[in-house]
Amino acid sequence: MSVLRSTLLGLSRNHWLGKRLPNSAAGRRAARKFMPGERLEDAIEAGKRLQKDHIAVVLTELGEDITDAADAQRAAQSYELALDALAEAGLDTHVSVKPTHLGLHLDPGDTAERISALAEKAASLNGMVFVDMEGSNLVDRTLELYETVKRRHPNVGLCLQAYLKRTPADVERLLPLQPRIRLVKGTYREHAEIAFQSRRDVSDAYERVARQLVAGGADVRLASQDVDLLRRLDLDCEIQMMYGVRAADQRRLAAGGKRVRVLISYGSEWFAWYMRRLAERPANLWFAIRAAVGS
Repeated sequence: MSVLRSTLLGLSRNHWLGKRLPNSAAGRRAARKFMPGERLEDAIEAGKRLQKDHIAVVLTELGEDITDAADAQRAAQSYELALDALAEAGLDTHVSVKPTHLGLHLDPGDTAERISALAEKAASLNGMVFVDMEGSNLVDRTLELYETVKRRHPNVGLCLQAYLKRTPADVERLLPLQPRIRLVKGTYREHAEIAFQSRRDVSDAYERVARQLVAGGADVRLASQDVDLLRRLDLDCEIQMMYGVRAADQRRLAAGGKRVRVLISYGSEWFAWYMRRLAERPANLWFAIRAAVGS
């Protein structure tokens, strides 16, 4: 892992910066590279624009590590509003939720009930709920959460991180559930003992896990901005990319008949997420600096 990437991931946990940068005009300008705005309305308008290019969307409201049950419930209610707004706009009613945003640190059972309620609402709108994966210390709890909810709601999916060395074993555990999986490389700061560090090793791991999932009959979404890797895989799976990243490739893939879906993030709690985005490709740091100073 490069020094710059390691530094950016370390800063993502800096509470002092996390309180101040989102409240600054420069910070909000920089964040616009990866998000259309902080409001749900901003995300919906961006989704409408993408729909014109035959690109679908999935929304996620930024927030994590909630330590108050009332805040977790408010987050769940906010996702209900997002599902309604997507349906009203004629967009796919797909959302992606972080377990700790919905209270995993407080009570896994309550978190499962909140996700179940969202899944029921999404199902009534012909939609889906994806459970995001967070740091490695939460993988076991997140897998248990997903298994609990998936048995009741087939329209619930899970994010898996290919760079974790444990992921092939987790795949074997999940395959009997016929899971819906969103496969990412992984963006959290993890030790070399548990996660691959070099780009080559992470890409190789991603390819192995993707083929393992497809061979096992999982419903797979390939979530990656690595177009060379996607081309090499050449799998008949939905491709997911992030808002503001490789927009031309998104349009090209969609025009070529690929199923493309863009993850649109919104909300005011964007600092930790934003630093992880910069760490994915540290060259983005220069663009962020230029945006921050308004050049």
